[in-house]
Amino acid sequence: RRTLDGRERTVVLNPEVEYTTAAGDLMMAEVFFEEDRLVSGFSPVPGVAIAPGTHRWHYLYGLLETSHSRPWWVMGELRAGGYYDGRRNDQALTVGWKPSPHWEVRVGAGRNEIALPTGHFTVKLATLRFDHTPSTRLAQSLLLQWDNVSHSLGVSARLRWQWATGRELVFSVDRLGYTGLRRDLEPQQTRAMLKLVWNLER
Repeated sequence: RRTLDGRERTVVLNPEVEYTTAAGDLMMAEVFFEEDRLVSGFSPVPGVAIAPGTHRWHYLYGLLETSHSRPWWVMGELRAGGYYDGRRNDQALTVGWKPSPHWEVRVGAGRNEIALPTGHFTVKLATLRFDHTPSTRLAQSLLLQWDNVSHSLGVSARLRWQWATGRELVFSVDRLGYTGLRRDLEPQQTRAMLKLVWNLER
């Protein structure tokens, strides 16, 4: 990623090893090498700041996930290593249930522990997600999330409708207190997106 004026730049390199069983269960291990050049600092949570400048760090990521073809599936994630000029350790667990081919429910919990020179904090997340796919052309999802940073219930909704081949409508609304992404919205802000895809054929 590079801004148009070239003042900010992000570089990510992540070799990975992946193994999938015949039943569809997945095991994956990755190493991330990241570099981020910041023109201005930012605060991942209130009161803890990351300074401008060029930051380089690396970390390990692991994923275990059982096949979604079963009525019940489980996914576990681990991350450990650097984060800008500090360290970050993440753990997450998600359990999914598919009562029918068109419905899926996911319950998740996560913990992000981040230590920086300007402060130390631990973010705890709880999520509940509903997915509805009545057909191959229509898909909807609703995510509810609580975190101990904003102390509020966040919402994220998605709608994807493909009414013809090469023609698609995507609509999303997000109001999440904490996402872990530095360029995301401030807490309690709402973002909406409408995208229309129309492929022209000759």
